[in-house]
Formats: sequence, C-alpha cells, structure tokens
Amino acid sequence: MSVTWFVPRSDLSDDQLRAVDLPVREHSLILGAPGSGKTLVLLHRAKRMIDEQGIPAARLRIFVFTNTLKDYIRSTLALLDIPETCVTTFDHWCREFYLTFVNRRVPFADHGPDFDAIRTGVLNTLRGGTALSSLPNARGATPPPVQQSLLGDEAQSSASPQSEFPEFFATGIGCPLYDAALVDEGQDLTPEAFEILRHISHHVTVCMDARQQLYEKRCEESDILQTLGLRKCNMTILGAYRCCPYITRLAALFLRDPAERRAFLNQTKTAQRERLTPLLYIASNTNEEKNRLAQIIKDRQLTGDRIAVLLPNNAKLFSLARTLTEAGLEIEVPKQHRDAKYFTHDFQSERPKLMTYYGAKGLTFETVIMPRLVPSSFLQVKKERLEKLFFVGITRATRWVYMSTVEGPMLPLVLELAGLEHDGTITIQRAADSLSLLGRQPISAPAQTPASNDSLTDLF
Repeated sequence: MSVTWFVPRSDLSDDQLRAVDLPVREHSLILGAPGSGKTLVLLHRAKRMIDEQGIPAARLRIFVFTNTLKDYIRSTLALLDIPETCVTTFDHWCREFYLTFVNRRVPFADHGPDFDAIRTGVLNTLRGGTALSSLPNARGATPPPVQQSLLGDEAQSSASPQSEFPEFFATGIGCPLYDAALVDEGQDLTPEAFEILRHISHHVTVCMDARQQLYEKRCEESDILQTLGLRKCNMTILGAYRCCPYITRLAALFLRDPAERRAFLNQTKTAQRERLTPLLYIASNTNEEKNRLAQIIKDRQLTGDRIAVLLPNNAKLFSLARTLTEAGLEIEVPKQHRDAKYFTHDFQSERPKLMTYYGAKGLTFETVIMPRLVPSSFLQVKKERLEKLFFVGITRATRWVYMSTVEGPMLPLVLELAGLEHDGTITIQRAADSLSLLGRQPISAPAQTPASNDSLTDLF
C-alpha cells in the first residue's frame, strides 16, 4: 500500500505553494484548518530548503509532539529524499540535549520523565549563554547513559548525542545548532518550547490550528507571535482540501463560535463525490456494539480505505485491540507499546490503526471510527475538552465517520449529534435496523444476548 495521503508539489494548491515558498529571512507562522495541508506544506518547505537554499539535512529538523505523528511523517520521507533523522519529537530532542549538556540523569515524575523540568533545564542552559562545549557532560567522547523512559522506540534506539549534536562535539560551537526548525501542530507546544526553538535555530516555521488544541498550558497564537518576534501570522491556508462536506458539516457542530463555524464551513473545497453520510450507531448493549464494530471494519477494508479507530486512552485502546483480535481482525497499535500479540503502526500497511484521539492529531484516513461514546469512556472530561476531542477525531477522516454508543444514559454531545439526522448531516441506526453501506445489501444486525452490565472494562 502506498502513502496515499502524500501530495506532490505539482498538485499543491496556490495557498499551499505560497506557504511552501515563504522567505526564510524571518520566522513564519502558518495557520490552517483541518485538511488544509499544513503537514504537506512543512514537508515540501523542508525539501525546498534543502534543494534550493542549500541547507544541509543535518542542519534542519521537523519537530512534532507525538511519536505517532513522527512515524506518520517519516513514512513519506523516502519520496522526498529527506533522512528520517530530520523528524523527531520535540520532547525527545530536549531529553537528548538535557542528557548531553545539562545532567546525566533526567528528572522523573509519575513513573516517567518530567518533561516540564527537562524543558526548563534545557532553556536555562540556552539562556545562560554558556559555551556548551565547556559543560561537564559535553567533554568526554563517551555519551551519557540512555535511560529507560516512556518515549517509545525512538528513545530506545536513537543515535548517540554525538550524532544528534555533531557540531558541538566536533568544533565546540554554540547555538544556533540548526539553520531551520519546522514545527507541526504548534498549538501543542508551550511558550517555553518556542523560546528553546528560537535559541537553537536561525529560522523557525510553525504550522498550527488553535481549534485542535487538546492540552493544558499550551500556546495561543499570540504567545507564538510574541516569542518569535512577529506582528502577525505570515499566512492562513484558507482551503480545507481534505475533508468532504459531510465531514466538515458534522465537525462544525463542535465549533461554538458562530463566526468561526461559518469560516470553517466556507473553507471546504473538496467536492462530495458520493452520498455517504456519517453514521451514529446506537447498540443495545456493549456486546452488540462490539460485533457491529468488527463488521464495520471488515466492510471498510473491502473498500480499500485506510482506517483509524480512536479511543480516549491507551487502556481502552488495548482492551479494544484484544477484542478485535479475538474477532479475527489484524490491527495495529502504537509502536511505543511493544506487545508481540499485535502489529505496530506501519503507515504503508492496510491494517486498521488503533490510536488515541491525542495520537491521531495531524493524521489523515479515509475512514475514522469512534466507538464507545458513552459517559464511562470520558470520565472527568470537561465539555469544552470533549468538543475538541470530537472535532479532532471527526476531521481526521476524508470520506466517512462511524460513531457508536449504547442505549442508556448518553453523552450530551452524542444527543446533539442525534438531533442532526433531520437535516441529513448524520444517519442514525439502531440494533434493529438494517442499513445499506456503499450500495450493497443491508447488513443485518446479529442476534443479541442481553448483557448483564454495560461495563467498558469487560469488553472494551
């Protein structure tokens, strides 16, 4: 299976090309709605910097926030002849810098690296203006020990600090270390992170969409502008070229500001080539929902769609992985969770990808599946955060969204979705219904055995 989400430069829109060709004499901030091609812009911008502006690949980095997005982007790099080492997570980079130039042991908190403390240590070192070659950890030829962490396979198999920071070890020069740093999903980083980027790179390009901000204490557009010394964003990519109109109409429900909602809807540029509305399935119990979910995945695999199944956290992700594997499906889980029972994410394979809503940010699939939309799945999640999770999840899809819940107490947002059936934005189906998918015969709901409870833990 090829990397079908990648678009060559010759097929980019005029807005996307203007963003790719922005000058590098000053930092750049690029805004864009879901589906506007921000990741594509960064990749082609990196290619232009290397080929046309002569920036060595070793002097360029693309920073992302999650390992999943890192692997997703790396799956395209062979098409652009860009080394995989150019793409890394920002926190992994900070950890390696900290081990090399700050302290031989990273601070830990809650059974994992304390990335807030790590970033603070990195920034304090950069602010101090100390010649990095004179710091104790930079002196010897032997790199500091790599510690076990929660950063996944990148942290476990990464090259030594000497290969990540070769010029420090070869010549002892100070910052900036890079000629260009490009940041995807910039709304996920903190103001502190952008100050670090300003110190380590001559030029910084940031792509972001504040509507997809899922984390606390992250950057607003004004924070990034101030840190990078810009008066306003360099440009906004106006067209949402990825999502079909049905998808954008559904996602717009979760934009509460009327002006913002209108602007988002007006940006949709993709033609609706088939009448395939998003579907909300209301199962009679968890067992019936599970069976229907497995059937939907098999059906979408027959169409050749790339499929993502989104869950709120890793515990529910692996419970569902077990359930789908027992149903005879081959699925993939995030790479940082090594388990011989499951394939790990390979973005050139046809297998469905299980991931969290947070891990799905920046990714694209033809079909997105959002199961178990019940109150117990989102305990202590505030309404505003849940709206953003739904918005991010829905806008990962280009063709179709399937959502499912269970009869009984429902999330208020799911009830709002059900109220959209009258205008054709979504189709509602219950266990007793049959619904034709993609023009084939209806799939009959399987016979049900009443469940003794509605426990997410038991089945999902």
